[in-house]
Amino acid sequence: MVLNEGIMKKLLLIFCIIGASILSAQTSETWSREIITPLGKIKVYQPEIETLSDNLMESRSTVLIEKEGQKSIFGAVWFENTISTDLETRKITLIDAEITASQYPKMNEGDVDQINQFIENDISKWDLEYSLDELLSTVEYDQSKTEPGINNTPPTILFTTVPTALILINGDPIFQDIENTNLKYVVNTPFLIVQDKKSNKLYLKGGKYWYTSENLFNGWQFAKEIPASLVDLQNKNPSAVEDSSSQLITNFIVRTDPSELLSSNGNPEFAPIKNTGLLYMVNTDNDILLNIASQEYFVLLAGRWYKSADLQSNQWTFVSPDSLPVDFYNIGDDTPVSNILAHIPGTKEAKMAVLETQIPQTAEIDRHSTNYQVTYDGKPTFKKIQDTEMLYAINTEKDVLLINGTFYSCDNGIWYESKDANGPWIVSIRRPSEVDDIPLEYPIHRVKYVYVFDYTPDIVIVGYYSGYLHSYVYRGTVFYGSGYYYRPWYRTYYYPYPVTFGYGAFYNTRTGWSFSYGLSYGGYYWLHDDYFYRSYYRGLWGHRGYRYYYTRPSHIDHRRGYYNKTRRKMRVDYREVAQSPRYKMAGKSNNLYLRSKKGVKRTGNTVFDSRSGKPIRNNHKNLQPRIEKQHIRNTSRPSRVELKNTTQRQDQWKNVTPRRERTDRQRDVQPRNIQPRKERPQNNNKINLFETNKAKEENQVERDNQYRSENRSNERRSERQNNLNSNSREDRRIDRRGR
Repeated sequence: MVLNEGIMKKLLLIFCIIGASILSAQTSETWSREIITPLGKIKVYQPEIETLSDNLMESRSTVLIEKEGQKSIFGAVWFENTISTDLETRKITLIDAEITASQYPKMNEGDVDQINQFIENDISKWDLEYSLDELLSTVEYDQSKTEPGINNTPPTILFTTVPTALILINGDPIFQDIENTNLKYVVNTPFLIVQDKKSNKLYLKGGKYWYTSENLFNGWQFAKEIPASLVDLQNKNPSAVEDSSSQLITNFIVRTDPSELLSSNGNPEFAPIKNTGLLYMVNTDNDILLNIASQEYFVLLAGRWYKSADLQSNQWTFVSPDSLPVDFYNIGDDTPVSNILAHIPGTKEAKMAVLETQIPQTAEIDRHSTNYQVTYDGKPTFKKIQDTEMLYAINTEKDVLLINGTFYSCDNGIWYESKDANGPWIVSIRRPSEVDDIPLEYPIHRVKYVYVFDYTPDIVIVGYYSGYLHSYVYRGTVFYGSGYYYRPWYRTYYYPYPVTFGYGAFYNTRTGWSFSYGLSYGGYYWLHDDYFYRSYYRGLWGHRGYRYYYTRPSHIDHRRGYYNKTRRKMRVDYREVAQSPRYKMAGKSNNLYLRSKKGVKRTGNTVFDSRSGKPIRNNHKNLQPRIEKQHIRNTSRPSRVELKNTTQRQDQWKNVTPRRERTDRQRDVQPRNIQPRKERPQNNNKINLFETNKAKEENQVERDNQYRSENRSNERRSERQNNLNSNSREDRRIDRRGR
């Protein structure tokens, strides 16, 4: 018997649906929902993610419909989900979902509508989370992606073979008197450098020791005694954590420009890296490699590679990650230098680091419980951003912009706005698109990585990407810092900007960026930026603060025997560090919204009292039913994060009730439920689910702008079914591959 082409295609469709459904059921046993309805038992399997876009996720679920006495029916539904991400717990939480397409073979449209309605009504009871790490493993990795404008000019790179402390001053030294004392201190440095105005001697606090010199830039030595006024100053500040372990240093280098120090314990000693033509320096805590073929040294600083033929020379050249010698790609994860793999394109560590920059940290902010304030050092002073009409404030520790007559401030991943530079400030429901034009040469550029995704009359959904914390993608790897020097503000107060070099910026794929200044001699205790009489809000470390190098894996901490004879004595005591002001400011969390919880209603799967900041619950069971939101698409970000294994699955599905192509939402939309209801115009054209043609997207935007309805999902389903009935069988076929 010969089957005609129509029957063959129909059978093929059914087999594809059943096969994919069985596969989905086998791989989704960890989560499923059963719904008892008059039409039978509906079983919805765990949604499989297809695309990500900001805080929106498209997913597909297999649906099994069982009715007593009848054959089971497998179908599929497509969702558009609102999600909440938490980079600390590494979880993506499903907040709500809306069905945008469905397919149930041999079912009439009335039953299809009812089934979809039953599923949507049940969504509020779902308790569903996804692993961020598992999701990232399925995302396509683009090694060519690069943050434009990054400065890779090498800093001053110094090399010593004896224990040395690098003392960095942010520009020419600025001295300021300490009230009620005969002392003055250097303002523009995180180190505690004090001068006795009577003797003109300088004193430096390094760990548990004091050092003295008559010249700021040389001559430092151990101080056998210090002035009584300096002792009184120290005694009046018990919050300062005293070092119990650090080593006495005899060699100092003081610099006022961006600098990095490489140091070995005696003459350099090298050992081979197996399966490569590379050697690594054994007696150092720095990442220093020697390429045998070219006899060049490679060092890793703030995620960047630099090379030179001589360690003692300052003739260093930047090496693009995609231009590293081929032997770098043969370094295994079982070698002593496995920590550098995150900075070699194509490795799994580099892939995870890059892909994580595409996932925002999100939160829901209460629009009515904020008490945000901005303080200026004198009258608000603004500076123009070249080639734009924007101005930014330079005499405040907050990020403030003047754009088209409105003042915007971005703080801890939240946008605020005001008609006056001094406030009052309200939570903004829009992100000014002009900030996309801010170049990296300006310190306030970081605000362009903070977005407003959505809002209601009560909340604003916001989020920030890794650039807000100074982590950037460059040709398949991640860099720390923009590489530019930002001149600090000083008049009455000192407001520094984040720096790229000098403090041992180190990346770990699990915890992100941290600092490791003075790793071998307890350098954490040498930094006094938040001790005693001064406290920087934004400081040299950015919003995330100085993350203690304790986040480095244990096999890297003193990993190569650097000063191994006194290793135990030089370890930083974690219990002491945990009580320090700097550590408390930086905290353990990768989530800025957990830093100050007031005003935050939800971040990740934790819900807070927005006024007190106290957590209410740590899960999202019994969610409120979905209410219509006014979405605001971020056109400056990639529209979707595509998953590499979805194309094949999508090809298996034919004749689906079509979902509309997602389009850019309007930025300046009105709050929900205000627009009058309008009838949606009929559209009998065929819809290609995966067509990305720009003209079609523009046409879709125009059609979307013609209506706004509270019952959007119901209208779409009704319209799709009407279209299917009015078109021929051939017109209903949707070629999901775009052909």
